[in-house]
Amino acid sequence: MTADLSHWIEVHASATPDKVALQFEDTMISYRDLCQRVHGATRFLRQRLQFGPGERIAYLGFNSPELLVLLFACARLGAMLVPLNWRLELPELVRVVNHAGARVLVADPAHRQLAADLVDQCPVCVLTESEVLKQGYSKVDPAVDGNGQITPRPITAPDPQAVPTTPVLLVYTSGTTGQPKGVVLTQRALLFNALNSIDMHELTSSAHVLTVLPMFHVGGLNIQTTPALYVGATVTLHPRFDPEATLAALRLHRPSYLVLVPATINALTQSPDWYRTDVQCLKMLTTGSSNVPHSLIQAWHERDVPVIQIYGSTETGPVALYQKRED
Repeated sequence: MTADLSHWIEVHASATPDKVALQFEDTMISYRDLCQRVHGATRFLRQRLQFGPGERIAYLGFNSPELLVLLFACARLGAMLVPLNWRLELPELVRVVNHAGARVLVADPAHRQLAADLVDQCPVCVLTESEVLKQGYSKVDPAVDGNGQITPRPITAPDPQAVPTTPVLLVYTSGTTGQPKGVVLTQRALLFNALNSIDMHELTSSAHVLTVLPMFHVGGLNIQTTPALYVGATVTLHPRFDPEATLAALRLHRPSYLVLVPATINALTQSPDWYRTDVQCLKMLTTGSSNVPHSLIQAWHERDVPVIQIYGSTETGPVALYQKRED
């Protein structure tokens, strides 16, 4: 690996520009569009906010394309994204933001007031709403050469300090045994996590991942979501987990991959829509994070869907030990 992580998106924007990279609510974002959004966010952060290498930007909000755009923009800048757990109370968020040293906080509309209260107690942090990022999207269009290859304009060129060992994610643990701890993941860590996931799931560009777990944890972000973008697959994002919405997506969009934890598996199997939903579009169901009761695994086996388990931690990206379909 010699380029920063945003090179993943640039490669697919050149090779398959019209392919859907992200589907979010009623919006379809192609790889070309995603690349332009990453470049636009890079420009906004660098020019308007004077944001640069080594700095931290926090994101407070539900799952959205903006979170992923910020991740790849941070990769270009040699900066770090700090995704915040929106389930935390204000004092807990204040501690995390101050501990992380975040200079910028991006918030989605649903968390606008909480974000405003948060920056009031974080003196070095300024607030930017996620919608503001979109103002930069139309102002930057990476150049396309005669061969259809996307090349960045100078203002959005990667920072020379952005190398494989550059930290790109600062993720806080769930804090089940104490205060949440900040875990630094480098760009190389995300690359090798993606490669492990590709081996685990046999991911290809034809995959369609449904992401319903929160991306403020590495489970929602890195078990399938970022690996899918590495291979040029399609990701359908849900803002947050809802059992009926998840089952509806299985019926409507027919994704091939899904990650759930035991609590969300149980919620699906207890839903009135469980037995009227054809789940065999899934090549497998991936789960982990805690002990998985055999009854929950059996519920999927009865529907002819293999269940594979992953063991890892925030520090491992999280993909470390895992089963494969044949296991």
